[in-house]
Amino acid sequence: MLDFLYIIKNKKEETMNRNSIIMVIITTLTTVTMLFAWPWELTAVEKPIVLKVAHHASPKNPFWETGIAPLCKELETKSQGRIKIEYYHAESLLKAVDMWDGIVKGIADLSWTVFSYTPIFPLLSDLAALPFSYPAASFGGKAQLRLYKERLLDKELDKAIVLGFDPTAPAGIISKKPIRTPSDMKGKSFRAAGEMHTRIVKTLGGTPVAMPIGDTYIALERGVIDGALTAISPAAAFKLEQICKYYTEIKLGGLATGLVMNKASYQALPKDLQHIVDEVMGGERSTVFMGKADDAYDQGAARQTFIRAGVNFISLSDNELAAFYDPLKPLWSEWITKMESKGLPAKQLVNRWITIMRELGYIVPITPF
Repeated sequence: MLDFLYIIKNKKEETMNRNSIIMVIITTLTTVTMLFAWPWELTAVEKPIVLKVAHHASPKNPFWETGIAPLCKELETKSQGRIKIEYYHAESLLKAVDMWDGIVKGIADLSWTVFSYTPIFPLLSDLAALPFSYPAASFGGKAQLRLYKERLLDKELDKAIVLGFDPTAPAGIISKKPIRTPSDMKGKSFRAAGEMHTRIVKTLGGTPVAMPIGDTYIALERGVIDGALTAISPAAAFKLEQICKYYTEIKLGGLATGLVMNKASYQALPKDLQHIVDEVMGGERSTVFMGKADDAYDQGAARQTFIRAGVNFISLSDNELAAFYDPLKPLWSEWITKMESKGLPAKQLVNRWITIMRELGYIVPITPF
């Protein structure tokens, strides 16, 4: 009987020991699992994906504040902090002329880029700059986006992701002396950005001086130039109304700009964050958003800035406009011939552009057809 009780006691002890060992193993495994899992969760919270955003303007630039900065903030918010935007304003990371190259090379992840500052986008940049090609930024952006989706623009654009298009509002002429006819431009120098604006100034009898908008104030102040081809909004953003007191309202084409992203930066994002980028900044959304902001500033706050500064707006009659139409009309045909000689589909592009503009409610007043 005692032997039997001894055996039972030993079995109980063995069972208890075995249970203790199992508990130790479970506790150890749980601890190890937590040790491995916890730091990864902590890292994900502490280290969001940083996207470098570069552009040429001041952080106080009105279009930046209303047209692009809100999109960047919305991207951070919708990602719930998993994306953090690191801003590089006023050419602090890349010069304006180097923005596209910097995006392609991954120096910046996102950029508000002026395509017209480089010569590698003849279709996109020159089409936007053709005289009287579009009436407002929102029209131009929608047309460019459609051409981009139809694969009719420069192949160079394939080297990055173009999230949205926003050409500047069409340029008028801001000047120290009134410009009402082409003859008023003779003997005077004007800032011109890009090849087409250079040709427009030459055709109208002026002397073009190539420079970014950021250099224009000093050039005007020092008498290097007498005026500039520019829309109201960039002119006001760079305070040109402080020197020039005349603005001729004439739609001489604009500069092609847009919101672009490095391909590798986009592809490195988790799929759900790619979807958020598409949702917040993708083609239709950013193009429409930026276009509305650009139009609103150009004809709203920027115009009021001009008025307060005492700028005289020169509105041209139909007869006065015709004096500009006649010399500028050949630029369309000459450009088509030049691009076609390089194997680029300029005629098809212009035909499509004119059709899209008509669908949007604008009739291009001078065309080569």
